[in-house]
Amino acid sequence: MEEMKLLKDRIQELEKEHMSVLKKENKSEMESLGLLLYSNEIQQSFTYYDILNEKFSDEKLEEEDVNSALQVEHSEIDLVDNQIANLRERKGRIDHTKIIKTPTRSLYPVFPKKKLNILVAAVLGFIVFTLLSFFLEYVESKKT
Repeated sequence: MEEMKLLKDRIQELEKEHMSVLKKENKSEMESLGLLLYSNEIQQSFTYYDILNEKFSDEKLEEEDVNSALQVEHSEIDLVDNQIANLRERKGRIDHTKIIKTPTRSLYPVFPKKKLNILVAAVLGFIVFTLLSFFLEYVESKKT
């Protein structure tokens, strides 16, 4: 950045000298040659300034990319920290659990109640088919 400022100041000085030589009416060959050299140096300085400006822009973009990646990493770290705190809190709740009695097998294992399931299926089937018969009778009466 400092180099760009110095270069810009140098370009302004060269342009002032260039203008002062241009304002003179009687120009010798040396002054014309000096004028050409000033023009050449000004053009080179502008080119160098453009190169520096482009590099500066690239560096600025790279810095923004790094900063955005850093923010993403910080947010991920915060998320992981929150998850760790949540898991520690859940672990604390588990640690306070008391075991009253050791688990044992039941003397009477649990099985599905076949008779009840068949009875429920029969009743539901009866209801559904009754509704279906009423609906079919309604449709048939509408046709005629």
